[in-house]
Amino acid sequence: MKSILTILVAILAGESAFALCPGNIATTTLYNMDGLSRQGCKTGRGKAGTCIIPFISIAADEDHNRMGTIISMPGMHGKKVKLPNGKIVSHPGYFLIEDTGGAVQGRNKFDFFVGNPPVNATSFGNVENQDVPLVDKTVCIDAKKFVKIPKYKPSEMKKREEDRMINPEYKRAVRKMEVFWKAAKLKRPDLEEVIQSAGPEAAPSSTRSGSGVQ
Repeated sequence: MKSILTILVAILAGESAFALCPGNIATTTLYNMDGLSRQGCKTGRGKAGTCIIPFISIAADEDHNRMGTIISMPGMHGKKVKLPNGKIVSHPGYFLIEDTGGAVQGRNKFDFFVGNPPVNATSFGNVENQDVPLVDKTVCIDAKKFVKIPKYKPSEMKKREEDRMINPEYKRAVRKMEVFWKAAKLKRPDLEEVIQSAGPEAAPSSTRSGSGVQ
């Protein structure tokens, strides 16, 4: 009985700590392919119906986050990530909301998809990336600040869907994430279409920076 009470207190304390985090600092965990239904995808399909991308796709609470929204996290910009093909690249600091889950609740709660290996053995684990581990060992740290980049600006949402113009910042972010879904050999015609519609304006810029999450 004592052990059960101890566990309950720990859980409640953790939930309280998460609740106290500012809305622009994420409380995060990691998840891999265990338990995911593949549905024709190497990695499985998220709630958005797309093939989720290692180190890019994240799960979020639909009550607070629209599927397809990009999360910009400057604290992750430039962090070295080992892709499925073994190549080491710098992370752009952008993530894409494409999944959800019963344990992902709240406006600043995100689960980061890492692909196939055990979560802590990946580049986002607390072994590989000790300076900014995307797990809940430290709550409310500034390195996990974030901002959301919507696909369409509010003014565009008032228009008919076929008349909407994609947010230029969104296009640039998608371009910078391209190496990840191509390395995983995933088909993402939706993102390819965003890039093709962007033209030169979506080309990566060395002067741009993002904003962050926990």
